[in-house]
Amino acid sequence: VLELLWPLTLMLVLLLISHKLILKHCGAKLTYALWGLVPVALAIYMLPIPWHKVAQAPNLAIQHYLVKPSEQFISVQPGWLFITWLAGALLIIGYWLVSHFRFSQQLSITKLSTSELALPLPKKLKAYRSDIAYSPMLLGLFKQKLIIPANFSNRFTRSQQKLILEHEICHFDRNDIYWNTLALFFVALFWFHPLVWLAYFKFRQDQELSCDQIVLARKQTASRIEYSKALLVVAEFAPNIAFAQLSFKKYGDKHMMFERIKQIKANTQVKKLSLAVIAAVSVGLLSGVSFAGNQGQATEQQYREDLSGKEQMRRLPQKPEMR
Repeated sequence: VLELLWPLTLMLVLLLISHKLILKHCGAKLTYALWGLVPVALAIYMLPIPWHKVAQAPNLAIQHYLVKPSEQFISVQPGWLFITWLAGALLIIGYWLVSHFRFSQQLSITKLSTSELALPLPKKLKAYRSDIAYSPMLLGLFKQKLIIPANFSNRFTRSQQKLILEHEICHFDRNDIYWNTLALFFVALFWFHPLVWLAYFKFRQDQELSCDQIVLARKQTASRIEYSKALLVVAEFAPNIAFAQLSFKKYGDKHMMFERIKQIKANTQVKKLSLAVIAAVSVGLLSGVSFAGNQGQATEQQYREDLSGKEQMRRLPQKPEMR
């Protein structure tokens, strides 16, 4: 975990700094996809790609010295670091699991006939009604369920119902719930890193914005207006903290809904030049992370080989001196 801190921090800083710029010029769909660079960068950083064989120059004149400090410093034992990290990770995972179980029990769902919905659902997705839910949501990891509020048909028009259901089907088709699980794993793994929490919040927001962009990609202005009105209705009835998004922060609050409406109004289209620049920067960044990771592994391996060679030289019998 400690070895992955610097490439993780580098990727998060770059994505968070450039987030608004990318969202403005490239849209939410591409912005959401760019979060995939984080796990890819960490995986590439750990892969044993032999960059050092090409870039390594012979350097036999380097000698290693063992420098002992004159004063004794108090250091934190690795065992305590591991125990602290493990306790934090288990506490976060346990809180999420317990909260998710309690939330699922409180829903009190009943099966809903697909004929009551404004459009047909995928075969593997079943609909259920709940009096607790304030807006449609997907629930479940192994067997996903679409939870529909009991007053869904009364609060929204028929056209709004179709657009909202298309939004949830988009989440289902993209397997967003599995990507969310992976994101939660990263949060639990690096729970002590503040940028990881901020990135998780942005990731979930971009997920909603990208679904909006996909649903409204080929819709007319009237559909965009209807969808924006539906978001305002959801914001009006949304609770202060909606655990449906599985986070510590609100994603259904009014600020987020107005941001979604703003993106709907902007209707940003990706330009070829912007796409080419982002692709080039992404490839260069991933290559740099891979090179840095393997250079570090090569340096450590070479250092161990040098120490091993010196130890073997010391064990060789010494020749007697000539008198």
